[in-house]
Amino acid sequence: MLDFLTTGGIPLFYPFSITRFSAEIYSYVDPFITVAALIVLATIYFQIDIRYKKAAMIIFMIMLVSFGGIRLYEKNNAFNAFKPDLNENFTEISTYPTSNMFLWRVVVSDHDKGEYRLYENDGLSGKKKFLGEYRSLSVENGSYESALIAVKDANQLLEVQEFKWHAFYMCIDAQYQNNKWKLTYYDFIGSYSTRENLTIYID
Repeated sequence: MLDFLTTGGIPLFYPFSITRFSAEIYSYVDPFITVAALIVLATIYFQIDIRYKKAAMIIFMIMLVSFGGIRLYEKNNAFNAFKPDLNENFTEISTYPTSNMFLWRVVVSDHDKGEYRLYENDGLSGKKKFLGEYRSLSVENGSYESALIAVKDANQLLEVQEFKWHAFYMCIDAQYQNNKWKLTYYDFIGSYSTRENLTIYID
């Protein structure tokens, strides 16, 4: 249940589907909730009076609901702050939590065109910060059609599929050099997995 509330999400329909679902309320690593969860686990593990175990669980649930409520409020604020940015070029808004409950990452995108803009929204100050603009596929040298064929071949590889499963947005920098394609996969949001990018060479 906790994993569903975080950016990590869970494959709800496993083994029929490995698609992850997430409420996107908590960052994958939230320091306050992590410390509170460790304290609760410690009270359960050690031989402590049952009253203290119940009290620890109640306090933890109150924290989870209270912080979750604040985060939902800030998530909605971040979403509404970018509604005026929607136009014929960018048609969708997605919000992602950070470890700071008032600081949210916002992606304004057009999935059909593969174009994305990343912002940071500070709920306390009301300030927006532009972090970058990205494309699902950027091609340097070589033809776009040839790059698409190389990407199709690379996407069959297990390591690419694993990277895609962990990523929020999978973008690709394709460079044709020395008679082969260098494909660099990356996630501009920043995956919770340890790998920041993946480079594949396709002949």
